[in-house]
Order: sequence, then structure tokens, then C-alpha cells
Amino acid sequence: MNRAAHFDADVEMVDIVRRASERGALSVDTSRLFDDINANSHPRLTARKHGPQARSLVIGHLRTTLYASYIKDLYEDAMGYLSDILAASARHGLDPSRLVGENNLPFSANDLFAAKNWNGVVRMVSDAIFRALENERKTRKLLEKIDTKLNLKIDKKKIDDAMIFFDMRHLLVHSDGIVDVAFVNSYPRFKLISGEPLTLDITKIRRARSAVEALVKEYDDKIVLNKVIARADCN
Repeated sequence: MNRAAHFDADVEMVDIVRRASERGALSVDTSRLFDDINANSHPRLTARKHGPQARSLVIGHLRTTLYASYIKDLYEDAMGYLSDILAASARHGLDPSRLVGENNLPFSANDLFAAKNWNGVVRMVSDAIFRALENERKTRKLLEKIDTKLNLKIDKKKIDDAMIFFDMRHLLVHSDGIVDVAFVNSYPRFKLISGEPLTLDITKIRRARSAVEALVKEYDDKIVLNKVIARADCN
């Protein structure tokens, strides 16, 4: 969740910029979009119409882009964490049949030599298993399969709460943020309409952070409780 911490500061910064713009601090010269615009460095902004509405649109787009990046990075951080846990559990002696399961993982002799040592082989195999699960493009199934492989008994509600935002990430990455029927039907409380863009605001961002952190903590707690990984990997 390290990148999310940096994004928290970015979210605060863009809010400061918005507030400063609304009180006119960035545009004392009303003939320009922003006071510090330079035609050579900022040709696109220079070409924009000036005025409060134009400034609001520019900052609003910046904020929306940042919010979307936040959702995407929460997902990437969570998946990176789970990949590391899978590798650590394999190093700690997880039953190979439970780890590999139904996944067919062909490796060449060159792959094995390139791994250099046993830890390298374990990481190569666990990464391949994680990619195979991730390639199914069903995040809930991935979370549940890792739960099953490690026998953690994760709280399903915590998965449900995080999945809302993982599915938002799916829309942002694969549908340019356009809501589809599946999302509308899965999350009726948002009262969205299929074909319209997903709207993000600071409340959704904070809920996303909270839900994903709660899910990661749930995995952490169950991993420690069940001694799934070595003590050295707990830090």
C-alpha cells in the first residue's frame, strides 16, 4: 500500500489547487486561464478559453485522472502483495500439490538454470501460478483461489467490500471508465446507468482505500495466525 500513501498526498494537493483556483489565487490576470501559463511550455492550456468555468474543467479533469490512477494503483499494490505472499508460502514449504493445483506450468531447462537457486525456482513457479490466476481476469476468483490454496478462511465480506473498487479498476482499464450492465447489476446502490461514465469522488476514493486496506489486513492476520509464511517474511 506504499504507493497509495503517496497518492493520498496527491489527492490533497489537487484539492488545494482546486480551492486556490476557486478563490482566484491562480488567475489574478483574468485575461488568461492561469497566471503562470507560458505559451511555449503550455501550448494546449494557452489555447483554451479563459474564465472560471474553463479553469474548473481543467482542474476537474486533473482530479478525475488522479482518482482513476488511485483506484488502479490500489489494485496493483494489492495484487503485488498477494503475489509476494504466494511466493513466501511456497518458500515456507506449502504443499506443492496445493500450490500448483490444476495449473499447467511448463518450464524449460534454461528457465531453471536462469533461476540460479532454489529460492529463485520457487519465486519463478509462484509468479507463474499467480499470473495464471490473474490471466483469468476474474479478481474475485483469484482472491478466493489464493484463500483456498493457503487455507486462510478469509472473511467473504471483506472480499465483497474490496471487489467494488477492484471492479471499478476493471472498468477504468478495460472500458475507459464506461459502466457496463454487469457492474450496474452487481452494485445497484450506486444507481448507475449502463453506457455512462463512472464518476469518482473523494468519498469513493477514501472508501476504496479503507476497503482494500481491510482486505490486506485480513490476509495478514490469517497468514500470521496460520503460520503460512516464515517469520523472516512477516516484516
